[in-house]
Amino acid sequence: MTSSIESFLQNDAPQGPFALIIGHPVHQSLSPEMHNLAASYHGIDFRYHRLDVLPHDLDRIPMIMKHPNFRGANVTVPYKIDVGQYLDDLSDEAHIIGAVNTIVIDGNRRIGYNTDAYGFAQPLIPFSKRLQGGRALIFGTGGATRAIVYALNRMGVDEIWLVARQPHTIRIEDFFASKNIRTVSYTRWSKEAGDVDLIINATPLGMTPDPEGCPVDDSDKDALIGKIVYDIVYKPLETKLLRLANMVMADTIDGLGMLIHQGAKAFELWNHLQFPVDLIDTHLRKILNEPV
Repeated sequence: MTSSIESFLQNDAPQGPFALIIGHPVHQSLSPEMHNLAASYHGIDFRYHRLDVLPHDLDRIPMIMKHPNFRGANVTVPYKIDVGQYLDDLSDEAHIIGAVNTIVIDGNRRIGYNTDAYGFAQPLIPFSKRLQGGRALIFGTGGATRAIVYALNRMGVDEIWLVARQPHTIRIEDFFASKNIRTVSYTRWSKEAGDVDLIINATPLGMTPDPEGCPVDDSDKDALIGKIVYDIVYKPLETKLLRLANMVMADTIDGLGMLIHQGAKAFELWNHLQFPVDLIDTHLRKILNEPV
């Protein structure tokens, strides 16, 4: 179930400890499925809910955080950058990245974390040697991209291209690692892709209900040859971008691993318990592979 702030406070807030996903829209998020399954696995009193927050209601988020049973939240688009103003402190990673995707209550303090960088990096571990000193290209310049840039720098990637509709408007300093970042337009990205090792979709293109959306035109699919192609979209599991990549025998990574691993870190911060990653992965893949 997806709640608004009013209905949640009046009708839906549970009697025991709870966490939320905060964003707009959030009705298709699988985060409640995995966090509630993890709570059931450990037999703890903990519930996770969707909270759809319209932009003009964002400044009411502190009302939720004052609820006595509130333990924390995940933050998704479009609020990963703006939510920081309502917090008391940020973890080192969240401060550097400039985006928050996890809120933790620590006594009377509201702490912002970024677990996206960790979640993004985990599926890339098998490719770590290949990426050391390599080049990456990212479609998208939002809050998720900031975490991805942070993760790639920690993995030793030397050069990062950001693909944007209007690259001249991108503030490189927002990505803190400006020494190795370049920008390029959607019309010219394939000309820079020759020596790229990793291509990432960090936009919503291809996400249900528009599974035919794709940052790469069909005519440019050969630019994916020999690359690692990573789409952080997880619904559907095989996006159009990943289909194109599979056509040219590229290595592909879907977005479910990032979702699960960023959630694992958040769950551990809230509950100090290990997340059952393999169980959650099997459960969510079954859901996503069910016929619509």
